[in-house]
Amino acid sequence: APGDELELVVEKDTSKLKDLLKSFIEDYNDLIKTVFGYVDEKPEKSYYFLTSDDVTELGLSESKEKDWNAAANKGLLYQDRDLTLCMSKLRNAFYGSAKGSDGNDVSIFSLRGNDGALAFNTPSYNASGWAKHGEITINESALDDILANNLEDLSALFTGDTGIMQQFGDALDFAAKSSGAREDRGVLVRKAGLPTGSSALENTIYDQLAALDKTIASLQKKYQKEQDKYWARFSAMETMLGKLSNQTNSLTQLMNQNTTYQGK
Repeated sequence: APGDELELVVEKDTSKLKDLLKSFIEDYNDLIKTVFGYVDEKPEKSYYFLTSDDVTELGLSESKEKDWNAAANKGLLYQDRDLTLCMSKLRNAFYGSAKGSDGNDVSIFSLRGNDGALAFNTPSYNASGWAKHGEITINESALDDILANNLEDLSALFTGDTGIMQQFGDALDFAAKSSGAREDRGVLVRKAGLPTGSSALENTIYDQLAALDKTIASLQKKYQKEQDKYWARFSAMETMLGKLSNQTNSLTQLMNQNTTYQGK
């Protein structure tokens, strides 16, 4: 009505930003679970990779062969140093700091809600905590307070020049960068390569397999050479034995003839 005061309250809608942060943390935690699912998986030492002769000798059905191979594949990445190092760099990205709005350092350990609770929590330093390998949990109430009252520091921590996303990108490049010269690629690409591109033939595992193929070819050549040598010797011995046998038969016949003649 005319003369009545009108009060407008404008509030930032931070719900989408909150959802993005939660999704990012969930994806990060899923990555930790997936990678360390392999790194922590111990090998089944009683199982080995089967050849076709092994399958026949062991009398394995198709399903049993599949189960055997699954067991043999366990632990291939057990305590892999490169994977562990890459995950350590990703974890350290969360533990770093950036310059906040007042020029002071801000980190996940300094962002707190109105009640003093941390918005982002890391595992405890005990056996149970270590088993989580740095998974992050979110205190949504504390995060809501920070989104409402300290958005600038939160933004600086995640998107600043030295923030979490920048450090996270550097850590991912360290692990999986696929461009550039071989020595400039990520440690995992240098080790195993990618399915396509030059790295498929330029990686440590390929080099090791190529060296193994070369060794096998050299051994096969050496084996064939030795086999040919022994077959030549055996063939010569067989020829000599044949001659000796013929001579023995001839001598036997001659002796028999002489014995018969003398008997007359």
